[in-house]
Amino acid sequence: MPIFQSLQTIFVTNGLVLLMPGLNITMLVYILVERGKKQGFFCALGISSAIALHTMIANMGIFCFGCVSDQYTSFVKGAGATFLIYMAIVTWKSGDRDNQNYPVLKLKKKIISFRQGFFTDLLNPIICAFHIALATQIINKSTTILEFSIYTGFTVFLNFVWFLGAVHVFSQPFFYKFFLENKKTLRICSVLLFLYVGFSVVFY
Repeated sequence: MPIFQSLQTIFVTNGLVLLMPGLNITMLVYILVERGKKQGFFCALGISSAIALHTMIANMGIFCFGCVSDQYTSFVKGAGATFLIYMAIVTWKSGDRDNQNYPVLKLKKKIISFRQGFFTDLLNPIICAFHIALATQIINKSTTILEFSIYTGFTVFLNFVWFLGAVHVFSQPFFYKFFLENKKTLRICSVLLFLYVGFSVVFY
């Protein structure tokens, strides 16, 4: 597949997935409203970093071996189901405390926001499977190291721009006020999405 066509495939496929409202955006907006714009950025960095790792593992596996280890996908599935259900519990309980009086150091809060975004995506088998499937469409035996680097870098860049941009957009007064007024509904949606994805993985 020509390099331009491959980049087009990455852009369109990733774009369609990113435009679909789901767990990442719901979690990101909830953290943005609950903890502020800076924490939203750290959550976005966590999400994007995990996606970058999935992209590199999937692309490297297809590029070097023509496949991705079953042990890797099995680990992500097992650990992911547990973590996503755990995150549903944590998100639900977060509504029981007053965010203004939550006694956590700023640095620790940044780490928590980053960690939640990072591990939610790192241990999400659906994201893992998506990037493996995408890698099989754009990488084959004839792919050069330069092309491999371009494909991987473009995918990573696309996700970083999208999620960091989402924080900027959703932190604007109009959106922020709307989400703040509907914070309880947003929290319930986050919990339901964590549970849905978590149990979907269990019974997949």
